[in-house]
Amino acid sequence: MTALTLVRRILATITSLALTAALHAQAPNAAAISGQIVSPGGQPAANAVIRVCNVFSIGNPCLISGVQLYADANFNVPILNPQATDQYGNYSFFLASGLYLVQITPQTGLTYSYSVSAGAGSGGAGGTVTASPAFKPMASWCL
Repeated sequence: MTALTLVRRILATITSLALTAALHAQAPNAAAISGQIVSPGGQPAANAVIRVCNVFSIGNPCLISGVQLYADANFNVPILNPQATDQYGNYSFFLASGLYLVQITPQTGLTYSYSVSAGAGSGGAGGTVTASPAFKPMASWCL
């Protein structure tokens, strides 16, 4: 298997992770991002690092300054950025609506980056999360 084929396979796997974002927010500008990271073989990617940065951040790893993650929709419980997936490859957190660069680094050490626009609906009425053309999820994103 060539390196390019492996990278494509990994990207296809990550895009089919059922990366979903849901709005469960009480704060008017809260957006939730959650999903599951799996390996190319379909196994959960335990302890993969999920880093959220300003959309204009560059580098690997990108700079997390100015991006706060929360465990709850009311922004009462700040959590560390970056986060790690659980033993099943799952992750979930809240953040203020806006444009972000998300970097995922599984235990393989390869880092995958994509841009996301996390929008909050007024009063929890809805919103959207869209991925950049460089990273197209197979599952739909919704808030």
